[in-house]
Amino acid sequence: MGGTGTAIGSGAANTAALADAEHPAALAAQNASRGEFTDWFLPSRDELVIVRANRAAIGAADDVYWSSSEHNETQAWSHEFTNQPTGSISGKESTWQVRVIRAFD
Repeated sequence: MGGTGTAIGSGAANTAALADAEHPAALAAQNASRGEFTDWFLPSRDELVIVRANRAAIGAADDVYWSSSEHNETQAWSHEFTNQPTGSISGKESTWQVRVIRAFD
């Protein structure tokens, strides 16, 4: 199991824990490079809520996105950007999108 932190500020640690378990999305996030920035990670549940609130400004598609916050061995937190103001728990077999972020204040 990877990271279980849900709070703002826990996404980077969750991503590192998932990458240690060789999770493909976490490894891709850690290897992401945009411009000179290489400190990308998968957002925690609460970080993803903030991303959703700013989806128009960043051009995020109305889709369902995974967070880096695991609920248990078979479920993790996800967030539907269309009409859901908070996250929900999804089975890990679901094929949702991922979006990498950097730390923000």
